[in-house]
Amino acid sequence: MVSTIKHRYTLDEYRAIEEKAEGRSEYRDGEIVPIPGGTLKHSRISGNILTYLSFLLRDTQFEPINSDLRLWIPEYRRGVYPDVKNLSRCCI
Repeated sequence: MVSTIKHRYTLDEYRAIEEKAEGRSEYRDGEIVPIPGGTLKHSRISGNILTYLSFLLRDTQFEPINSDLRLWIPEYRRGVYPDVKNLSRCCI
C-alpha cells in the first residue's frame, strides 16, 4: 500500500507563493488550489452580476467587488478571489 503525503501550507507560505505566481490560486485550509483562467462568457456574466449588485447595494454600506481582490474568510480558512460561483461553493 502506497501512502501519499500532501504538503499543508501555512497562510504565510501561500501568500509568499501567490505574490510571485504568474497565475492565481486559492488557499483552502492548508491546500493551494490553482484557479483556471476565465472565459469571455464568464467575464460577461460576472460583469453583469457586479453591475446589478452595485445597483442593488447603492445607498448601503455594502460594496460588491470583482475577482481581482483576494479575500480571507476565517471561518472557512479560505483565501478566495470573489466570484459568485466561488463564494457559493465555499461558504454557503
